[in-house]
Amino acid sequence: MYAPSTSSSAGRESFRTHLRLTLAAQHGEMIGGDRLRHTLGFTSISGLNMAIARNTLELPTFRVAGRRGRFALTQDVADWLVLQRDQSQHQKPLPVPMQFRNSKVKAGGHMSG
Repeated sequence: MYAPSTSSSAGRESFRTHLRLTLAAQHGEMIGGDRLRHTLGFTSISGLNMAIARNTLELPTFRVAGRRGRFALTQDVADWLVLQRDQSQHQKPLPVPMQFRNSKVKAGGHMSG
């Protein structure tokens, strides 16, 4: 898969455009059901449905008359994926609490000092 450096605005837009075209070629203008679940990285359709119901999925989804389930525009899915990638690359790792520095975890999860 094409994945240019996203350190620049141009690289990010190039990647977004490529992803939009790729998803549209694979799925058409909208994607739903198991293909949406898989593309977003959910392990089950119930997990996707739960995220939609809890309003924790920051991706616009909609219903289609006469069809089951929820759908999203492939361009919105591509934009969401790029946003997730950008956000994860800009997060700083959490600091290791002082009590866990220089400690080794033994088998069974017990700590030694």
